[in-house]
Amino acid sequence: MILDSLVDFTELKYVFSENIVIDNCLSEDENNLAKKFIEKRKQEFNVGRFCAKKALRKLGLDVNQILKGESGEPLWPLEIVGSISHTNNIVVSVVGYKENYLSIGVDVECVGRIKRNMWDNLFTRKEQDYLSLYSGAELEEKTTLFFSLKESYYKMQYQLTKKKLWFDDVEIKEVGAQFLVLDKTSDQMSLFGKISLINEVQNKMVFTCVVASKN
Repeated sequence: MILDSLVDFTELKYVFSENIVIDNCLSEDENNLAKKFIEKRKQEFNVGRFCAKKALRKLGLDVNQILKGESGEPLWPLEIVGSISHTNNIVVSVVGYKENYLSIGVDVECVGRIKRNMWDNLFTRKEQDYLSLYSGAELEEKTTLFFSLKESYYKMQYQLTKKKLWFDDVEIKEVGAQFLVLDKTSDQMSLFGKISLINEVQNKMVFTCVVASKN
């Protein structure tokens, strides 16, 4: 599949936050989910839900709580698809109506967190050969972007298939200004409709969003 930027994203709503601390915005049930979290994880969960609820309000929905599924995925209102991601003090949530989108996966990463000794666990041999062509800051951006695309793709497909993937199940290839993604396990590609992406690299941060739409 070609991941491109041709899909109409105007109906997507997102909220991005950086370095914010907020009072507890969680419902009683959400607080129960967070009871066993360490303090840092609890704050990330709190800000993630804050961003998700704020994004939903941009769609005209006032939602009191967003609980978790069996694999930790957010349980959105029936008419909504969405995704949440956080790293360090950065949190983002993206949501849209199911009438416009089949599924959404979002990821945010700090550039430089992917080290060379992690490559065998994260990248296929072809990806490693390609990434080895780069060095320095450019290599840091490329490795983070490839990793982030896999994370976003995983979240997108899981909402449709409930299938767990390993990092080497998905291969990313850069072709000019576009990306190709090969899901080596998928026999259900028709479920995904048209796959498109947003990706940004700025201020030592990578943001990716993989979206499945009907056409």
